[in-house]
Amino acid sequence: SHPWLAGSSAFYTVEFFEEARRVLKSTGVLSFWVNMFRIEERHVKSIVRTALEVFPSVHVFRYNSSEIVIIASESDVRISDIDPERYREGRLGKIFERFRLPNRESMLANLEMDPEGARQFAGKAPIILDDRPILEFELAVTSPNQVVSFADLDLELREVPWLSEKTLGGMEEEQRIAVLDRRLENARSRIVALKRLDLSIQTAKL
Repeated sequence: SHPWLAGSSAFYTVEFFEEARRVLKSTGVLSFWVNMFRIEERHVKSIVRTALEVFPSVHVFRYNSSEIVIIASESDVRISDIDPERYREGRLGKIFERFRLPNRESMLANLEMDPEGARQFAGKAPIILDDRPILEFELAVTSPNQVVSFADLDLELREVPWLSEKTLGGMEEEQRIAVLDRRLENARSRIVALKRLDLSIQTAKL
């Protein structure tokens, strides 16, 4: 649902996230979509900050050139721990195949922010509340041509390793190399993203 529409912006408030946390199991996850068009960077920061206010584990994935998907959980989710067989079995495997994610490394290569990166990005951005629906009010008057590019995110995160030491530390060395190699392929046209990747390589001590 587009967050500038009346009612839809309620899905991005701290109260909604608290209700989602209440009904989720401790290991459950909340996944939600965020547009990168008709939005400003400060709004994206507020969305990430609001999610972090409720969920300590927040991952931001690139879905395509104009959309991101945020995965939030109360537990310490490590995407690298997902069983590789999950990418090939049944209906789930077909979904991953459709989105060109044939393996765990492909999915991780589309990660733009791990929890540490999300915290650095969000900073002290305003939290979105039911009685202060800033997305509904502000995005309604935002130009449809206003976009946040991934290059914009790269600049904001230029001093932050693409993956933190904690995220990389949860992987076997072979997996770390495969993920970093796939990320290099994905981000080869984004200069600042490559610098963040280099910071991760230094962190991984490869």
